[in-house]
Amino acid sequence: MKSCKWSNEEQKLFEYYIKLYQTDFHLIAELLPNRTYSQVRSHFYNELKRKQNFQLHNEPSLLAQLYEELSRYDTNFQRFKDLFGSKQDYHLKQ
Repeated sequence: MKSCKWSNEEQKLFEYYIKLYQTDFHLIAELLPNRTYSQVRSHFYNELKRKQNFQLHNEPSLLAQLYEELSRYDTNFQRFKDLFGSKQDYHLKQ
């Protein structure tokens, strides 16, 4: 399926589903009829990256929460590390 811009309605649903189901991208993709698992996962990380300079560097506690959340689902979470650096970069507790 070719990727296209997310509509306002899709974006609102995406945000709602992320709050409900966190990073269960397979389930969220099932609930968004025109989106695949890969598109949902990519959109999630693109949104994180987009908000990086605005929020995460100024909110170390939020970043720590995101690390904690993602580590529950993916012990490697390399993509997140690639986008935001390591915990040491933010002086977060291991």
